[in-house]
Amino acid sequence: MNTIGVKIKQIRKVNYMTQIEFSKLIGISQGAISQIEKGKAKPTIETLQEIKQVFSNRFELAYFRKLWNYRTIEP
Repeated sequence: MNTIGVKIKQIRKVNYMTQIEFSKLIGISQGAISQIEKGKAKPTIETLQEIKQVFSNRFELAYFRKLWNYRTIEP
């Protein structure tokens, strides 16, 4: 299922962050991140706004970096 929790986990993973690092950056507990990623809790509007603010540019850069790492480059 492609829930908001799955999308948040993707953002965290593509930025190579643990739940603890991610939680400190956006200002909520690691337990809250875990519950959101598992779909057992919903993020607040404030949490979503913080994620957007912190990761809007970082997510795009990390996404393209990840794509580049998976490409096979031939001379």
